[in-house]
Amino acid sequence: MFDDYSENSSVSNFFFRLPSFFLAPIILSVPFIVVDFFNYYSAGTALAFSTPVLAILYAACGALAGKLAADREGSNPNFVVIGATAGIALWLASTVVNTIISLIVGAASLGTTLLLGIPYLCLCAPLQFIGGGLMGAFGGFIYSLFHKGSDVNLGGGDYYG
Repeated sequence: MFDDYSENSSVSNFFFRLPSFFLAPIILSVPFIVVDFFNYYSAGTALAFSTPVLAILYAACGALAGKLAADREGSNPNFVVIGATAGIALWLASTVVNTIISLIVGAASLGTTLLLGIPYLCLCAPLQFIGGGLMGAFGGFIYSLFHKGSDVNLGGGDYYG
């Protein structure tokens, strides 16, 4: 019954061979897109609710990417860079999904939704890109503090000379 989900299936092999900075955003994309959907289609009026939740999800994505990288690589990877990359990948996935939804809804509303979405994409998307990368990096940094005690690699080289 569950043969399709065994460790030997090609789908699971493909899924678990993805880099951690792509796998973490895939895992967190559905809850992130749900929260970002309300932010995107409320024209920013839901910012008071959605911004803290989005920031937590970006940080969680960075931490999850760090954990996946540590489990796979076995050494001490650069958690900050992995977290930042995962945060940016999560932002990119959300932006692509919201753009596709806006194209579908925009065609149904004869372009009204598209016209309202363009200022949001031009003004808020760059800020979310930067914020997603920073919060992802923060999540990776927080995970690095808990990973094997204080053995932290922030990309500066060998700390033990």
